[in-house]
Amino acid sequence: YFAYKPGEGTVEKGKMNPAAIKLVGSNVTLNTAVDYHILAANNAMTNSTINLTSPDSWIIFENVRPSDVISQYLPSIKINGKAAKDNSNCRVAIYLQGAVVYPYSANDIALYGYSGEMFSGNEYTFKLGENSSMGDATNELNSFILKRGYMVCLSTNSDGSGYSRIYVADHEDKKIDVLPDLLKNRISRAFIRKWNWVSKKGWCSTEGQGAINAEGKQLGTTWYYTWSADKSTQTDMEYVPMQGHLYWPSLSSLNQSNATCLLSFNEPDHSEQHSDDCGKTISEWTACTKMPSYQASGLRIGSPSPTDDGWLKNFIGHCDDMSYRVDFVAFHAYWGTNEASNSDAWWSKLNSIYKSTGRPIWLTEWNNGASWTTESWPSSYGDKLTKQKNAIKSILSVLDNADFIERYSLYNWDTYYRAAITWDGDKNSWWVTPCGEVYRDTHPSHAYKESMQKVPVGWFPGIKKDNSITFTVKSAGRTFNPTIINNNGDFTLKEEIEYLDQETKAWKLFYDNSAGRSKFVSTAERTSSIKLDNTDIEALTTPTLTLRLHITTLNGGETYTDAVTADVPSYIVNYYTNKITGISTPVATEESIDAVYSPSGTESGTLKKGINIIRNADGTSRKVLIK
Repeated sequence: YFAYKPGEGTVEKGKMNPAAIKLVGSNVTLNTAVDYHILAANNAMTNSTINLTSPDSWIIFENVRPSDVISQYLPSIKINGKAAKDNSNCRVAIYLQGAVVYPYSANDIALYGYSGEMFSGNEYTFKLGENSSMGDATNELNSFILKRGYMVCLSTNSDGSGYSRIYVADHEDKKIDVLPDLLKNRISRAFIRKWNWVSKKGWCSTEGQGAINAEGKQLGTTWYYTWSADKSTQTDMEYVPMQGHLYWPSLSSLNQSNATCLLSFNEPDHSEQHSDDCGKTISEWTACTKMPSYQASGLRIGSPSPTDDGWLKNFIGHCDDMSYRVDFVAFHAYWGTNEASNSDAWWSKLNSIYKSTGRPIWLTEWNNGASWTTESWPSSYGDKLTKQKNAIKSILSVLDNADFIERYSLYNWDTYYRAAITWDGDKNSWWVTPCGEVYRDTHPSHAYKESMQKVPVGWFPGIKKDNSITFTVKSAGRTFNPTIINNNGDFTLKEEIEYLDQETKAWKLFYDNSAGRSKFVSTAERTSSIKLDNTDIEALTTPTLTLRLHITTLNGGETYTDAVTADVPSYIVNYYTNKITGISTPVATEESIDAVYSPSGTESGTLKKGINIIRNADGTSRKVLIK
């Protein structure tokens, strides 16, 4: 029953990929990085067991849906010798027209972040969910590893706003050894979700959940939406919530834990779709201004779904101008023979949308024309079904072979001869039409393709120069207490406090305040207390201290604040003067002195401005500060 033996399969994405038609009387242990494919649709395992003893050992049932894997085969699978239990010690997930089973725990580390490039420096770990409080990792990350089976939305602000970007580890761990400049040292939130390996083929319906599940199973769809946010991801189909109108459903209803993407307004270019909340079309600019409100969800963001490609192109232009993240574009295509007479015409029109928007396309509604179009039809019932079957087959040949088409869902709810699934009198007696058989039998590729994704637009602002520093030096606890306003926020790379050397008149580093980058999240005034021993103590041997703040931004800009001066307590001057010279006697202060001193008893020299060591006649030493 083996197509080829385990260990002799192809290597894909760094993992072995052995395959078996089915398992009969076999006991298989997978203890290394492997994707073990089982090809059968029925009786995939008979009197057989599989034991997964490595976190990188995965079973892929290519033609068995997840619900059937759970009911029929999961009892024969073990994780490190223990019975497999979905979402306890393993995960059973959607994988194209089949399912994947792999070791999993809610306590697994999903993301490893590093303060240095090339996975160096301090390591920080994150689990599934919204990591909006990243603690010491805030604004620290420069590289990361996202484990396979997860997606993450990385944001520069803890509420998801600011610049954000989605990363997906679908077929292997996602390793980013150097973060892009707009995320480097700026990440304040990591929203991690489980990934679903859905195919392109989806479904749209407003029926009850049971009916939708039944329809999806009959047609082999792996995702669905309902023009709302009233459903959830099912065992066999991922749900895509949608804010179909300007004001409903609520934004909070979009943030579903088992979703990966969201859709925005339905046919904004059609006023009849929005009579309940605005009674008119939604302009490209109005729709653009709503996009930031979706970022809190941490989901991949889809555009509104118009029927006018000009509307869509203008909308994307506005979003790019504003640097609003839109990860894919949605579109409705009811192109009959008058608009797209053949597969080449479909490809050309869709490719034009992709080229203009730069995003992968979701055809969330499409069919061969519609009852409101001028598509012509033969009079015979059978001929109508045949025409639709051939048309859908032709269109699918385009959708399934164009990488820029990410997902599609056939619109079923029109004239009977355009439907993929229907019923005769009894709604409980569904049957698949000839065109539905074509839709059912197509096995498209994975929906998500990294090469098709758009890197979100962003920019570095000009450097902010209206910054300030004030400070005090305190004897108690020997502390330096600066109060700083740095309006460059998390665009700051370095924040250095410099002092003016009174003798050379040169600015020197007093304290590097760059560590602990979480403070750069806010531009509000902040006061800190720093031990003087951690500063340049040479600067503390004079009764006054002059400082300024030197700011360097991530893209190399530099600015300085005005200089400010404050007194240094005499105790501090004495303490650090003694510390530098190593002499414990007090410092005598004189305006000037005209004398010769003998520092060692055999040599003499001229006293200079500053601290001088004087050899006394009795052999002891004293210090004199010449002002």
